[in-house]
Amino acid sequence: ELLLVPDMLYEYSNLSQEQLQSEVNNWPYSRKTEVFKAYMGERLNRRHRPGRALEKAHYSWDIICDYGIFRDLQRHRMVDDMNWQQLTPRYGYEVPKLVEDANLTDQFEACFDISLKLYSFLQQSGYALEAQYATLLGHKMRWKVTYNAREAFHLHELRTSPQGHPDYRKLVLQMHEKLAEVHPNLAEAMRFVNQDENPQLTRLAAERYTQFKLKQLND
Repeated sequence: ELLLVPDMLYEYSNLSQEQLQSEVNNWPYSRKTEVFKAYMGERLNRRHRPGRALEKAHYSWDIICDYGIFRDLQRHRMVDDMNWQQLTPRYGYEVPKLVEDANLTDQFEACFDISLKLYSFLQQSGYALEAQYATLLGHKMRWKVTYNAREAFHLHELRTSPQGHPDYRKLVLQMHEKLAEVHPNLAEAMRFVNQDENPQLTRLAAERYTQFKLKQLND
């Protein structure tokens, strides 16, 4: 991540990229880190995004998650690459805790059994593409996405906000943890990634606040 320092300095310099690279290579770690943090600036909210030098670093993810999570994250258009494989029941599904708590596991699993039978029937009948319509939002699927470090600020901070669905919040937090293993300084600069609260509770709090505001409007 400190390899980005010459790019961070470029717009404030009259040197070439090659000259900046040569100069920065001789700097100690502490000086590079100082420039890195200065470039990030004092971000007062998640809409204060860092400069475009971060667009040089990219992250690619190969993900298996349920189709519902994918559909939520698919709306995030500002990525360099996004693609997905055909929908299939082969990756299975998970029974949500809410379903278990409501004692509806049998009914839930019965839906997926019906889905699998229909999918298999369509496959055997020569309708391989059309068989995708037999899958459910809870079925897992495989997809990939690539985005740059600057966009990571937007995606990671937005998609972990309390208003987000607990399932995709959990996935994005896992992605953020992986990013932090490789680029800890960048991850630390994403100060509005919501990591502390229980996703279920924050979602519930957001819904309750919405209901409170609606009640005020109606009173």
